[in-house]
Amino acid sequence: MSSSNATILNEINTLNRLSSQLTIWGDVVFFIFGISGNLLNIYVFTQRSLRRNPCAMYFLSSTIACSIFYFVSMPFRILQYGFNIDPTYYLLGFCKIEYYITFPTRALASWFLVLACIDRFLRSSPNITYRQWSSFKVASYTIPITILLVFIGYIHIPIFYTINGIPPICAGQPGFYRIFLGFWHVIIYGSGPPFLMFVFSVLTIRHVKHRRIAPSINQANQAERTLYKEKGLLRMALVQCLCIGLTTTLFSISQLYVSITTGYSKSNLQLAKENLFLVLGGLISTGGHGTTFYLYTATSRMFRQHLFHGRHARL
Repeated sequence: MSSSNATILNEINTLNRLSSQLTIWGDVVFFIFGISGNLLNIYVFTQRSLRRNPCAMYFLSSTIACSIFYFVSMPFRILQYGFNIDPTYYLLGFCKIEYYITFPTRALASWFLVLACIDRFLRSSPNITYRQWSSFKVASYTIPITILLVFIGYIHIPIFYTINGIPPICAGQPGFYRIFLGFWHVIIYGSGPPFLMFVFSVLTIRHVKHRRIAPSINQANQAERTLYKEKGLLRMALVQCLCIGLTTTLFSISQLYVSITTGYSKSNLQLAKENLFLVLGGLISTGGHGTTFYLYTATSRMFRQHLFHGRHARL
């Protein structure tokens, strides 16, 4: 073996080991901190003072969807990269079911945040008709409808996902479907939700700047407490909008690139580099969904008060 071939082989092995170690330890860290944070989110958003708040309901739904994604996806990734055990490689039914759960739940975690931003837009509107759409009743219908639509939108996963390749992997059928899947990830998960979050966040800020409410003396204290809670929820929505936008874009771009170049002839070195790129994109995306609790705690005083004082928090 020539020295150049030996150098290339060493580089390939180094990249593959790096991808494996990043996946194992990254998933372990995100799983521990993500699940812990999500449980604390659930504790806060299920408190009596927030239980019937529509925006808090969307945050809670996003947290639950994210927790399901963590519990279904990450243990299998750790087994796959850490112990070379992956049932999706040889059980077709398991292959289809796992990805039909992980893709929609991860998307739902983002789409519920879109609904939270829309709710803040409606809540801050000077138009009383729009404000009435920000309600517990509307949220109780919107959440199950969103779940149904997202799972219907991903129905192509159990239809077109299969086990193929050497070594075998669980992936979409080669050809047109993989290209379609790459664009689907970009629109439905990578760029669509962050774009809508950004649009409604900007519109909400415009409402807040132009809206002036002058309550009567008897209503002053209640109005102050309500404004305090609404500002806290708005701040949380804005911060999460920025975080999701930054973390999901790279993942979607990496998925789109791989989908478009599937039919190209690639060297083992190029494949190793692409795998590392995919691993980094996946880790960043996963981390974005697992940091919500820490972002909420750092940016919202209202959230901290509900976290540390529970039902005695100032409303």
